[in-house]
Formats: sequence, C-alpha cells, structure tokens
Amino acid sequence: MKKPKRLRALSGVASLALLASYLLPLGDVAPVLTASAEEDGPVYGKPYTIENILTDFGLFSETDIIANNSGHIVGGIAVGGKYESDNAFGDAASGPSYIVQIERFSNYNPGNYISDPELKQEFIDKAKLYYRTNNSGVNANGMQQIDNDYINFGDAFKAIQDWSTDQKNTPGAWKVQASDLNDGFLDPAERVLLPEIQRGPAIRIQT
Repeated sequence: MKKPKRLRALSGVASLALLASYLLPLGDVAPVLTASAEEDGPVYGKPYTIENILTDFGLFSETDIIANNSGHIVGGIAVGGKYESDNAFGDAASGPSYIVQIERFSNYNPGNYISDPELKQEFIDKAKLYYRTNNSGVNANGMQQIDNDYINFGDAFKAIQDWSTDQKNTPGAWKVQASDLNDGFLDPAERVLLPEIQRGPAIRIQT
C-alpha cells in the first residue's frame, strides 16, 4: 500500500491510538471548534468533538487515503485529500460523507439493504456524498458536487489535538502503552482487551 505523507486517520481500533494518547472518564474538556455556516453550500455544522466524529464517520482523515487492499466501510467517511480505493462505503452511513478529491472507489450506496423505496430514498437524502472533484467516473445515488469545504480539516484536527492535550494534563489520565493495543490481523479466537477503557465512559459515542 502506498502511504501518503502525514496520513492521519480515525478508523476502528487505530482511531484510539490517534485520538487518545490519553483516555479517562469525561470531565471538563477544552473548548472545541465548531464548523461555521456557509451560505454557498452545506457544512458539517457540528462541533468538532471526538464524540461527533466517531459517531458520524468510520474513517476520518486529514490527508490522502490510498488503499489497495479490498475491504468495506459500512459507515460514512471524510477525507481531506485524494481518495483512491477499490472499497465500497456508506451502506449504513448515519449522515453525509465528504471527499475533497475522488480518484477511485467502487461504489457508494447508502441504504443498500433497505427494500422499502420510500425509506431508502429518505436514507439517501440523509447520507449524501459531498465532494469537490470526481475523477473516478462513478456517479452513484446521493453523490453531490459542492464548491465549499463541507469540513474544515485544519480546524477539526486542531480540536482533536487540543482535546488530547487537555486529557493528558488531567489528573488520573491513563496513558496508552504499545502493549495495550494488538496491531495487525487477529485470529478469530483472539480478543483485544482494553480493561482500563472498559471501566468507564472514556468516549461516549452517540447512537
């Protein structure tokens, strides 16, 4: 896999390492940045908090995503650069996805498993794929080109970094060690246990 420079993404277990060098039950947190409204196009419109990002996106990257391995992302994604992948995504996205520059992907099909036409259309309308440029040739349901930044990735990642710094300096913070995470492919019989995280609501993901 070609690795783009300064790749930073939030996805699955890897998101724990990027998000939370330090995890602890939520208390007082640093001020967060909020996406400002734009008159010329849709914007994310929520504060750039860990809870919102992990709730709305299965993948959240400030820079390019170039993935040559096959796979499937069920939720929405947000990519601040180029997106090149043979993967499909968004089947069960809870809201819009956003890609600055689409180069390659297999499909975007929100509501893929919904048989009722009216309900499926409601799902498509809620989970649009916004993009700035599309060089893939794919034109799937719910895709919409926009001329503005739906997400300000600079502000979003600054908010994440500020949050992480604040958590690090909070009394009682738990520092993640490399031994706490099991990286790579796991045997189906194995489980990754993070007992310190399981003891308290370190991050509450909205449902």
